[in-house]
Amino acid sequence: MDLANCTTVHHKSTSSKVLLSLTLSLLAVLTTAINSLVIAAIVVTRKLHHPANYLICSLAVTDLLVAILVMPFSIVYIIKETWIMGQAVCAIWLGVDITCCTCSILHLAAIALDRYRAITDAVEYSRKRTSLRATLTVAVVWVLSILISLPPLVWRHQGNHGDECLIKHDHIAFTLYSTFGAFYIPLALILVLYYKIYRAAKTLYHRRGTSRLSRPEANGSVLPKGSDRDPRSPDLLSLPEKSYSDPSTEGDRVRIALRSPLRVAAAGVLQKAAPLG
Repeated sequence: MDLANCTTVHHKSTSSKVLLSLTLSLLAVLTTAINSLVIAAIVVTRKLHHPANYLICSLAVTDLLVAILVMPFSIVYIIKETWIMGQAVCAIWLGVDITCCTCSILHLAAIALDRYRAITDAVEYSRKRTSLRATLTVAVVWVLSILISLPPLVWRHQGNHGDECLIKHDHIAFTLYSTFGAFYIPLALILVLYYKIYRAAKTLYHRRGTSRLSRPEANGSVLPKGSDRDPRSPDLLSLPEKSYSDPSTEGDRVRIALRSPLRVAAAGVLQKAAPLG
């Protein structure tokens, strides 16, 4: 009886591991493909060579590194439930994992800050948003990610067993430093900035709606805001001018040109007939 139960449990665990490995592998492939397409689109298309897209391209590179260098080792570690690739590979894997994940979150915060400045100070920020500044912003994000991720990696305890790949240390300050720097502070910044973006966009929308309602209209067209004209007085309104590209205007011009010689000829006949009468 116990042997049958053990066999059933082992079969279920094997099936769950296979399903989990397939799911994680599919996620890794999709992440690789999508971020590769984003990078290729920005690199190939000239219209996308804009400083605003530098952060997006760098974010795609970060996620691509996670999909290629982190997720495959994580899948093997989860399925095997033990680390089989040695401590040297473990140190590299942990470093890439923490740095890339931190860098991805900081990229999202930098993109939120960029959008906030582009909405609240559009004219001035469009002048300041140059390729050099965008490149420096990307470099700052990567340097901050390395500085946040480095201390926990340097002062971590090496596992007593070679089958583990974890970060263990006795310093609570490193834990708070890395946790707040890599997640909580960027998350709070993202939430605050996007809330301000929402408030700014809502204010601009209401201002435009109010300005449209306050401007007088005549014949379906909006009059200038500083005009003192009364839209209901027909004496102050001029007739709409027709453009020379209007087909109806061209037709009128042709008809006038045809009628003018006829009117001149008729007037000459009447003048000759007058003495006879």
